[in-house]
Amino acid sequence: MKNYSLQFQKITTLLCLSAAVTPYEITGVRDTEFKLWACYLAKKLTDASDRSIAEFFQINQNYMNNRLEDLAIEFLVTEDASQFLSMLELAYNRLEEIYANK
Repeated sequence: MKNYSLQFQKITTLLCLSAAVTPYEITGVRDTEFKLWACYLAKKLTDASDRSIAEFFQINQNYMNNRLEDLAIEFLVTEDASQFLSMLELAYNRLEEIYANK
């Protein structure tokens, strides 16, 4: 089984820096908007299982999946959120390229 911790940490760091939030707001016990964003990105950018994502971000897997459906719609209809998400995806993919070329 692949360890996705490094990929999830990259997503957490990018979101922390971009949204000016703490890692605790993303990986802590409270379910925040930013935690859901991180889960959305992890699901979109990695091939990790829902279970792995939910465990890392300390969120109930069923709740996560229900909320991610709503979030996906929000990203479709909210241009600012969609642009922010695209920027995070580009940054993550660039980091993956850098790590791959080491």
